[in-house]
Amino acid sequence: MSAAHAYDVTGDNWPDLVTRNATNGELSVHVHSGAFSGTSTYLPPLVTGTGWNIFNWIGIGNFVDSPAKDGTEEAEKESYLGDIIGRKPDGTLWLYPHTGTFNGAATWTGPYQVGSGYQEAYRLWPTDADNDGYDDLLWLSKSAGLKFQANTRSLNGVNTFGPQIQAGPRTQGPSLSNTDFWFLTNWYSDMPDFGVMGTGDLQLNYYANSHGQVSENTWPWGTLMRRFDNAPDVFAYDRRLGAAADVTGDGTDDIVVVKRNGELWVFKVRTPKQGASQNTLEPGVRLSSNWQNYDIVT
Repeated sequence: MSAAHAYDVTGDNWPDLVTRNATNGELSVHVHSGAFSGTSTYLPPLVTGTGWNIFNWIGIGNFVDSPAKDGTEEAEKESYLGDIIGRKPDGTLWLYPHTGTFNGAATWTGPYQVGSGYQEAYRLWPTDADNDGYDDLLWLSKSAGLKFQANTRSLNGVNTFGPQIQAGPRTQGPSLSNTDFWFLTNWYSDMPDFGVMGTGDLQLNYYANSHGQVSENTWPWGTLMRRFDNAPDVFAYDRRLGAAADVTGDGTDDIVVVKRNGELWVFKVRTPKQGASQNTLEPGVRLSSNWQNYDIVT
């Protein structure tokens, strides 16, 4: 399972990729080189921890304050170092805040339990849904649809995230249970939009954020949907693994996916927000290989 969005881990303002090895439980960081240059874009993986197979989901986001990249107020608002969050099979959530320094296994501190009862969530996404500068929790339940919990901006145990708020129709959970690739992007606006690629669906869709207070109408399914009709190559890939990340450095999220043979590829996105006449995906570019043992990419 993959999370929604990649984050900077090293402090250079480029999105790094965090993976979990299914065979040995190692957590690794694939550092962005600072240039979009094919197979040289990401450096070889650096192991930053072991024993991460205790989690059945791992994500990354800005949950607690991190040191600003250059010490300025603007940097503090715009650029944070990614904190790690994981869910155990018993439904508890555990947070590992970034220390502010990329330093192998000492990069993250903790863990701190920040929630319980998430056994039913079959999709979770860290994202700043209320635009306050801190990542909140979105999660999809088969019985209750899309749920939202705001970040309280305080690391306060199981009260770190606020009460559950319905963020989508309750009926959507079962109806979208076959959708195999979800991620949050900035394709349509500066607020998080949903990218969706369903099982058997021959199109890549995304649902724009309505820019209102988080409610059942924040992402109006079907009414503000955009399609990428020129994306046949993406369907040859293992869409369980991937993330949204601005790999190319143009300010727009790209799609990063893992091919069934273990190759990592990126698809650059062009939408009317970026001046394109229509939604398009540029041809894929191979970034790396030997990713077949990873079962989580974020």
